[in-house]
Amino acid sequence: LMNSDISFVENEGLSLLFSNIKSSDAAIIGPNIYGKGNKPANPVFINVTFKGTVLRSVSNRLSVIRNSSLFRLQKETVSEGAIGSRETKSINSNERMFFLHGSAFILTKKYFDTYFSLYPGTFLYYESQILQILVKKANLKLQYCADVHMTHIEDQSSELSYGNKPNVKASMVAQSQMKALGLFTKTVSKINRGMINGQQSFEVEE
Repeated sequence: LMNSDISFVENEGLSLLFSNIKSSDAAIIGPNIYGKGNKPANPVFINVTFKGTVLRSVSNRLSVIRNSSLFRLQKETVSEGAIGSRETKSINSNERMFFLHGSAFILTKKYFDTYFSLYPGTFLYYESQILQILVKKANLKLQYCADVHMTHIEDQSSELSYGNKPNVKASMVAQSQMKALGLFTKTVSKINRGMINGQQSFEVEE
C-alpha cells in the first residue's frame, strides 16, 4: 500500500522492497522513508499503549492543552527522540518495538493469515499505531528495510480534504485515537469479526 505522493529513490525500489518478503517472517514490511526536509520517517520507536493513546487523544481534543507551549515542546521532543536519527540497518520489532509510517508498507501473507483486512475505523490518522497494536496482539512482527529508500511529500491528502487546518487535524487525530482504544480490549477473533462485518468503530468494552 502506497500513498500517491510517494516516490522511490532507487530505480528498482519496488523490486527491492518486495524481495524482502522471501526472507522475512514479518507481517508488515516498511521502507526507509524521507519526509519533510529530508528527515527520517521510519521506523518510529514508540510503544503504543492504552494509557498513552488516551492521553494523546485528550490532549488533541482540548485546545487549552494542545495550544500550550509546554505541550508543543514535549511533543517535539518525543518526536525527535523517536525518529531523530536514521536507522542504517534493517531491523524487526523483536529487537526493539516500533511502528512503520503509513505512507508505504507491505502486508504479507502472515498478516492475512491472522487478520481479514486493515482496521476500517479511521481516516488519515493513527493507522500506523493501530497496525502496531494489531501486530503485538497477535504476536506478529514488523520489519524495517533500510536499503529501500522513498521520498514522501507529506500532508497532501489533509490539505486537499480540509486545508490542513491544525484544529481540524487535531480533532480528527483524537477521533482516530479514541476508536483505536477498543482494539486494546478485544481478542484477535473479535477484531476479525468486526473487520469482516465492516464495522466502522470498535467500542471500548467495560
